[in-house]
Amino acid sequence: MVIAVFAFPPIASIRYEKYSESFVFAPNLASVAMGTFAVVLGRTITLAAGKRLLGGDSQLCEPLRLETTGIFSFSRNPGLVGMFLFVAGMWLLLPSPTYGAGILFYVVYMNFKVEMEEDFLANKHGEAYEKYRLQTKRYFG
Repeated sequence: MVIAVFAFPPIASIRYEKYSESFVFAPNLASVAMGTFAVVLGRTITLAAGKRLLGGDSQLCEPLRLETTGIFSFSRNPGLVGMFLFVAGMWLLLPSPTYGAGILFYVVYMNFKVEMEEDFLANKHGEAYEKYRLQTKRYFG
């Protein structure tokens, strides 16, 4: 992750000049700092959620178990919260209208996918999932 944080600015600047005229606002120190923070925090949350889902030997014994502890006690979809933070941070770094529209499409589409996943989990885990759903927000809270 450290490499990604240091490698991103040079990579992002390769095409910066060509597209900077279409930016919604000119990135400044505050937007770059907030964007970088959101990118790093988002990736950290996504990786932590993935590690939590894949970690331990119980995954081999209990495929598709209902994870309700750790980071999943704050959000039913912490990996997606991390991805939302990541793309929001990227938009702060490269604030083009096209990228903003893409983010909007991504959020709407992923919300639709989450609803389908929740139906699957409700059918698979029944009352346990319903209790978890009532106790834990879909995204954060």
